[in-house]
Amino acid sequence: MSRANLGAAVLAGIVLNLVALSVAEAQPYQEALEKSLGLQVKGPFVDRGDGVVWQQEFRVSGSTYLRLIFGGIQSPPGLQYDVVMRSGEDRVLARYRAAEFGRQAVFYTGVLFSDTVRVELEGKAPLSGLAFRVETVLYQVDLQGRTSALSLVPDWRNVLDLSGVPDPAADLVTRAREAVAKLYMGSGAVCTGFLVSSSALLTNFHCLNESTEYQRTRTQPSPGCRDIEMQFDFNRQLSPDPVVKTQCRRVVTADKEVDIAVLEVDPAALSSGKITRRSLRLANRPATPSEELLVIHHPGGLAKQFSFACRAFPVNDTLVEHDCSTIPGSSGAALIARDGTVVGIHYAGPYDDSLTVGEINAMVRRGHIFRNKARPMPIVVDRIRGFVP
Repeated sequence: MSRANLGAAVLAGIVLNLVALSVAEAQPYQEALEKSLGLQVKGPFVDRGDGVVWQQEFRVSGSTYLRLIFGGIQSPPGLQYDVVMRSGEDRVLARYRAAEFGRQAVFYTGVLFSDTVRVELEGKAPLSGLAFRVETVLYQVDLQGRTSALSLVPDWRNVLDLSGVPDPAADLVTRAREAVAKLYMGSGAVCTGFLVSSSALLTNFHCLNESTEYQRTRTQPSPGCRDIEMQFDFNRQLSPDPVVKTQCRRVVTADKEVDIAVLEVDPAALSSGKITRRSLRLANRPATPSEELLVIHHPGGLAKQFSFACRAFPVNDTLVEHDCSTIPGSSGAALIARDGTVVGIHYAGPYDDSLTVGEINAMVRRGHIFRNKARPMPIVVDRIRGFVP
């Protein structure tokens, strides 16, 4: 059976089970859910003798991680304090100094891998004028069925599992995987992105649009993205603590039409010692018909996976289709050619969001083959020229 026919056969079996699902075209993944808190914290603060002047514990049983969003922050200049995040086992998950926590009215913690977080305010009372609200907690539970593939050929494997993979593809995975990151948005959505320079990461605009900080500041001359945490080397499930991580510094450029966004990262945070993390090289050419591709991504928010031996199907100057295996969470992944260059950026699954499940099934029965969508590199390179070193 040809790959195209195999794809159609697999899809026919899949779409009949999609009755209860939406067929949204873009592929971010809503990994975390939001719980509103609105807990107001303000003085007078009382030193209990160990340097902690206030604490509160938050727990969502069974959650893989928590993330807290603070608002209404009033932090007069000169105050000295730390906001400390501890696990239920009293392990320090994160520590934020006054200069960082009180810089703006809204603050996002990083992703805290525990189902219990105890927030402690350390300092010397009275900490006059300090006030803030714990607005929201994001929590992630392993939602049943999130690994069910919705693409044509539902196959991928972990980037550390290269057994039986042909040497060219295995070598390419080893070289390229360090440039790929999982992106956590303040809304709880997750996507994929990849380095295009030591200080710039490329992803989809619709992923950036999931950033609560971007939504709050998008009309400003320099919109923010501080709530986007980028985790590199998240290669094993579920041991993410050792991964290299950083937060988005700023939006370098964004293009809604082409569905791309370039985000600035801290290169110092991505390198250990004298080792420089390699970025992916963008090809100034489109993919060729049936060109072999490799995709490294975080489908369903899982630890980093790769899909290989899939093919490109160019449509026009703004669209290349492909049959690499993707699901929500794969948005922003690079289509990598055998020479290691990026020939496209994945942005959508195979189904147009205007189609109903019945229409999809009818089209499959008529022999229509659905494929994933990506932007060819020439139009991407044209839109980011001058913004990426």
